[in-house]
Amino acid sequence: MNNSKYKRALLVVTIALGPVSLLFIILSLSTDYWLIFEVDRSKLSESMKKRSTENMIDGRWTHTRHQGLFRECYTDNDTIFLRLDPLKNDPVIDGNCFFVHRELPDSTVGSSEFYISRIHLLRSHIACFILSIIILFLAHMLDFCLFRYKHSEWAYVSGVCAFTSAFLITIGIACFHGTKYLEDNKIADIGPYTQYYISWDSEVQMYTYQNYGWSYVLGWVAMGLCAVNATLYVVLGFNFQREALKREKKHKLKKKGKTTRNSEHPVVNAIAVRPPNLDETYQGYIGYPAFPDYYSYPEYLYYSPPTSQPKYSYELF
Repeated sequence: MNNSKYKRALLVVTIALGPVSLLFIILSLSTDYWLIFEVDRSKLSESMKKRSTENMIDGRWTHTRHQGLFRECYTDNDTIFLRLDPLKNDPVIDGNCFFVHRELPDSTVGSSEFYISRIHLLRSHIACFILSIIILFLAHMLDFCLFRYKHSEWAYVSGVCAFTSAFLITIGIACFHGTKYLEDNKIADIGPYTQYYISWDSEVQMYTYQNYGWSYVLGWVAMGLCAVNATLYVVLGFNFQREALKREKKHKLKKKGKTTRNSEHPVVNAIAVRPPNLDETYQGYIGYPAFPDYYSYPEYLYYSPPTSQPKYSYELF
C-alpha cells in the first residue's frame, strides 16, 4: 500500500471512530445500567417482605433494581410500594422508576458531610461526561476540515480534543467510583431518601448482590475508543507534516535550480590548448623506459567563457 492510500485509509478510520465514540458516551450517560442490585427476596424474612410491600422506604432497598446517573428503575412486577411515598416528594417515572437524588438540600442539618460529598461527586461525573461529548463533537467537526485540507495542524488539534475527551471520561468514572465508595462505606444517614448500604437491615445487606452494568462498560469502551482515535490523529498529523516538509524542500530545490545532479555540479565550456612554442618533442634517455617513445609537455586546460557553442561541449586541438 503506497503512502497516499495509507493516509486515506487512516483518515477514514479516524473519521469513523468519532461518531462511534460519541454514540457510546451518550448511551453510557443516558442509560440506567451503571449498577445492578439483585435482591434474593426468597431468603428474606416474612416480616421484611411485608414491610417492603407496605412501606416505600423499606421497599426501595429490598427489590431488584438497576441504577443509572439519573434514574433508578425496578424490574419486579410487585412495584406497588413505589406509589406509597408518604412525603409525595419522589414521583414515580414510567411506572417503575424514580430520579436519583443529586440536589443539594436546602439545609445541611440532618445530612452528613459524606452525603453532600456524594452529591458533588455525582454532579462532577455528569459534568465530565457532558464536557467530553462536547469536545469530542468539536473534534469530529474538525474531521471535515482535515479531510478537505489535509493539514497537520487540524490533525493535531483533533488529537488533543480526543485525548481531552478520553481524560474527562476517566475522571467521570473515577467520580462514579468515589460516589459508590461513599454510598457503601461512609453514608449512614437514616433519612427517607438517603439510606444506603450501611443503613440497610443486616438481612437485606446479606442477600443483596451488586454488579456493574453495561452502561458502566460502555463508558470504559468509549474512553478506549477516544484514546485510540487520538493516537491515530497524531499519526495522521505526523504523516501530513512529513509530506508538507518534503513538498517545501522540493520547492526550494526547484527554485534554486538544483533539482538534478548536473545543476549541482555545473560544467563550464573549456578548450584544450597546447602552447604553440612547446611543440618540440624529446627522446627519452637511454636505459630509461619511455612510452609511447618520447617525453612531451602535457596539454593544459584553459577556461573559455561561454560562447554560442552548444552547452557542455569540449574541443581538443
